[in-house]
Amino acid sequence: MRTDIVGRLLRAGHKIVLFVTSPERVALYQKEFAHPNLHYEVVRNFSFTTGDKIFEFFKKYLVRTKSLFIYKKASLIKNKNYLSYAGSVVLSLILGWGFLRKLARFLDQRFVQNKSFSTFFDKHNPDMVFLANLFDAMEIAMLREAKNWKVKTAGFVNSWDKITIKGHMRLLPHKLIVTNGTVKKEARKYLGEKEKNIF
Repeated sequence: MRTDIVGRLLRAGHKIVLFVTSPERVALYQKEFAHPNLHYEVVRNFSFTTGDKIFEFFKKYLVRTKSLFIYKKASLIKNKNYLSYAGSVVLSLILGWGFLRKLARFLDQRFVQNKSFSTFFDKHNPDMVFLANLFDAMEIAMLREAKNWKVKTAGFVNSWDKITIKGHMRLLPHKLIVTNGTVKKEARKYLGEKEKNIF
């Protein structure tokens, strides 16, 4: 928001809708970001569906990285739960394959029904959706709705370690923005994203 990207879009006459989780955040942001074409929507009724809960659970095991195994080991040292640690490692070894990530993504898109954002799409009819945290279940629900509406999407990997520590990215946007070449390689390796779609 503090770059000139939003300003350029507003000066070009585009309408921008920002989604936040509380009226307090709206009041905070409006102090700094106010414009006739800049609108805020508060997401009040977001909830996990059964499908969301299932795929959120499995996303922790569909990717195998050194960072994730270090995280599991740290959890073992802290909680001393050897059974949980063993189960987590075994599930990661069994499920952490690229073809299973593709299958999970296909099933996620096809069968999970979360209509938390449908009224917003009906109200604003967007040309494009930008997602700043693709590992968040709420943003995945928005991404799914955008795909259902055939709306173009762009997503941002907002930290250098997200891909290797957050597990499986449940759905992929049309275009993915990353911060450097290392994250780009990780996006290809662990997300299965095509190089032409990564910027």
